[in-house]
Amino acid sequence: MPLRTKEEYVQSLRDSREVYYKGERIDDVTTHPATRGMIETQGELYDLQRDPEHRETLTYEEDGERYSVFYRRPESRDDLEARREASRLWMDYTCGVSGRAADFLASGVTGMAISHEHFDTGERDFGEHVLDYYEYCRENDVCLTHALVDPQIDRTEGSSFRLPDDGGDRPGVLRKVGEDDDGIVVSGARMLATLGPQAEEILVYPFGFYAPDEADQALAFAVPAAADGVRQICRPSLSGNDARNHPLSSRFDEMDSFVVFDEVHVPWERVFVDADPEVANGWRDTAYTNMALHQTSIKDLAKAEFAFGVAMMLAESTGVDEYFQVEAKLGEIATTIEQTRSCIVAGECQAAEFGDTGYVVPDGTSLSAVTSSFPDMYPRIIEIIRDVGGSGLIGVPAWEDLEAENPLGGDVETYFRGKDIDARERMGIQKLAFELAIGGMGGREELYERFYTGGPMRVKSNMYKNWEDKDALRRRVREYGLAGADRPRGGVESPAESTADDD
Repeated sequence: MPLRTKEEYVQSLRDSREVYYKGERIDDVTTHPATRGMIETQGELYDLQRDPEHRETLTYEEDGERYSVFYRRPESRDDLEARREASRLWMDYTCGVSGRAADFLASGVTGMAISHEHFDTGERDFGEHVLDYYEYCRENDVCLTHALVDPQIDRTEGSSFRLPDDGGDRPGVLRKVGEDDDGIVVSGARMLATLGPQAEEILVYPFGFYAPDEADQALAFAVPAAADGVRQICRPSLSGNDARNHPLSSRFDEMDSFVVFDEVHVPWERVFVDADPEVANGWRDTAYTNMALHQTSIKDLAKAEFAFGVAMMLAESTGVDEYFQVEAKLGEIATTIEQTRSCIVAGECQAAEFGDTGYVVPDGTSLSAVTSSFPDMYPRIIEIIRDVGGSGLIGVPAWEDLEAENPLGGDVETYFRGKDIDARERMGIQKLAFELAIGGMGGREELYERFYTGGPMRVKSNMYKNWEDKDALRRRVREYGLAGADRPRGGVESPAESTADDD
């Protein structure tokens, strides 16, 4: 069914996947304490699509069947706005901290389908492979993850995000090691697969530049998470599986995994780029990029707004919201929110048809302004939450302490109340602030945002290099400055000319 239920999603994860946690293979990711929380949440997101209240927002109809709106190829700016409203609903549901909920790669795969002709090389119908895979994902409402970055073994020997003229090999990288009539064989590793153990499919695609002699690494393909030879190694869980005291990490911990590909056979129909540096290096010029950036920016907006709400209520809980310096800090977050919102709307308003496809994609420059600035903005938001909460965030007691018999319960009620609010309400705010700014999930989220689209300096560098109006700006500078040193605009004589005339 194109619109799946929570139960269908959960059942799809009960397979033979190899997922390891603390040295042991997980028998069932849907029940394991380290992975079940986000599975429950993603299942709830799927159920929202069938909820009559959200059906029109989250789905669309085609040929008498309803599909997830995240797989709709937009034909107008109105379609992009509809995608924004749908992603916003999901991201608000997860407080913006679930950056790999299923809408992200559904948007990416849809972008691949829009630009499927990019993948045609003449040797095989890779463009058709892309379209067929898109239809498979759309028809089954698939939950995907991706694995992008090469292992950090020896960074002096190259990296997955280097310049075209950089030299050196990439130790431990994923490579094509074989081929037969049915497909290709790959071996190596990729990091970082966020949501990996909780997804059905793993999408692998280029994330850098590939030299001509690196054709064996220039690949794009998709495999089931349960494919033979695929192993996932999980980091430790960020939650103690205590939903009351860890309200965010217990529900939204998208497990990050390191993915090993041990002679994995990929059928031809799931291969999109086959040892082709030219096609691989052009990946960022496909519609995938702007469609993914659109969802990412919406996630950033929801994340910033939720953090703003926590910071605001945290300040109000002790009355420091009346201080000028605190108002200024909260104003910084409000500014980030409005800048992010404006870039999203600008991206939609400046949307254009992608080639001659009949489909439109949002403006990439506007959205890249978000992804190049949010790695700086989000850590600043977290810093403000820490400043506002102060040392009070370190010693927040458990709910069980408040509910205990006196004297413990009475002590907590007395000493942890705030300005005009009781201890229960204030502790609830503090626990959210702790999760965002102090706890394990908060640290992970901050680092996650710093490197969300690659190294922050590289992202900003690309923003500069891809700026389209540099020549026009140079002309303006020359007209008003350099040329004006001899004769300023408007014909006014320069001091040198005036002196010469006097002589």
